[in-house]
Amino acid sequence: MNVDVVFQTESAKLEKQIKSLEKRLGMASTTSSGSTGRDTNQQKKLKSALIQRDKQCVVLKHHSDMCQAAQIVPVADCKAGRISVDACYDVTNGILLSSSLVDWFDHHTFSIEESNDLNSGRIFHIRVAPLFADELCTVSVKDGMQITFGGPSDKWPLRKHLLNHFQKFQLAHQPCGTVDPPRPPRHQDSNSTVGHDGDLEDALDPLLRELPLKQAVTDQPKDNMMAGASTSAMWIDLWVTDVVEQMLAAGVQIV
Repeated sequence: MNVDVVFQTESAKLEKQIKSLEKRLGMASTTSSGSTGRDTNQQKKLKSALIQRDKQCVVLKHHSDMCQAAQIVPVADCKAGRISVDACYDVTNGILLSSSLVDWFDHHTFSIEESNDLNSGRIFHIRVAPLFADELCTVSVKDGMQITFGGPSDKWPLRKHLLNHFQKFQLAHQPCGTVDPPRPPRHQDSNSTVGHDGDLEDALDPLLRELPLKQAVTDQPKDNMMAGASTSAMWIDLWVTDVVEQMLAAGVQIV
């Protein structure tokens, strides 16, 4: 049998596994442009640029025909004025992912951690939320997987974009009681909601009091956890957005 045929067959099987997993977890697909606010024409241009750079899914190595362009900094940030339209749809803010993984990336169930090596330069590893580790492992997405980007390095995802996504991922999945966001500079700012001593906890207190809701989800038995995973993912997105906006209002710099 032709090698390409075998590869396509195996890829199709894995796609079915992912879709089955999404159905089991109750995750309705949000990757269509209409439901995410993504501009269809801009998405086509971005996907074309990503195919030139990466050729295939950077995580599962699926053929580009089975992939979509995923934004690292989401379109919602563009609409909120935190990133320009051009920057949002630029190749440096995108990764080529298997269509069924875009949802998981958008919901911060996994992210990309960057490190640097004196010899190898920029290195990228997949980080998976513990809550979803077993499920994502069944479709070959594992914590610690190293991924690579093609093309010239100036077309790779910007460090600040990857850091933005990874910080939201960390905020969303820290255990209850361990949230310790960075403190702002210790100076009085007339526009800041944080006092002279930099008590960021006071500024975030209304949100931090809601953390037991997220912890209650992680404390559930496995079967109940799967049933509530969709709600948890949506809650996580809303919670992260609120926390980040509150941090920005408090004067915290998020690169």
